[in-house]
Amino acid sequence: RVHAALVIGESGIGKTRLIERWLDGLQGQAVILRGHCREIHRQAAFHPIREMLQGAAREYGVNALDELPNALLAELTRLAPEIKNQRARLGAPVSLPPAQARERLIEALSRGLRAYAEERRPLVLFFDDLQWADNESLDWIAAFLRAREQRPALLVASYRPDALAASVKMDARVHQLEAESFHLDSLSKPETVELVRGLGKLSDAPNRFA
Repeated sequence: RVHAALVIGESGIGKTRLIERWLDGLQGQAVILRGHCREIHRQAAFHPIREMLQGAAREYGVNALDELPNALLAELTRLAPEIKNQRARLGAPVSLPPAQARERLIEALSRGLRAYAEERRPLVLFFDDLQWADNESLDWIAAFLRAREQRPALLVASYRPDALAASVKMDARVHQLEAESFHLDSLSKPETVELVRGLGKLSDAPNRFA
């Protein structure tokens, strides 16, 4: 079963750092793949998933992908030329009508990333700054979460909500993913004072923090 979790908070509050610290504790226990969503890449279809696939091919090789049919493996070469370089005899992707081609690529990406999961090392996919994700990546995430799969996987993402109209629409799409949400809030003044005291081992925090 696939689980999903969102860490939500304002810019600079520490969402990414919190997730990365948690991922550090999973080293050797999970197959961790990262994809970064950036505003400049919002028109680049499947950009963070492309990063994950390329990272998997570099770090773990492509042997895990041998379980895929050649037709799906060929689809993956559209986004990860590294696969073609290591499978020289692989044919070119089959030309399909746009809608079918899109569905085929979504299936190939899902099965391709899942192939890296191991019985004792579940797959963890980290989408950083999901608020900048392209529409195709959001469609892929929704399909990935709906699919029935025996190998365990976790999708975790950092997300910053905004009051802009475009962001409200994005909030609605993210809400439809039905992920478990964890909200990070800013520290109150008393909490800030306590933090300063703890970090500096002070009996009394400076007046400017009170």
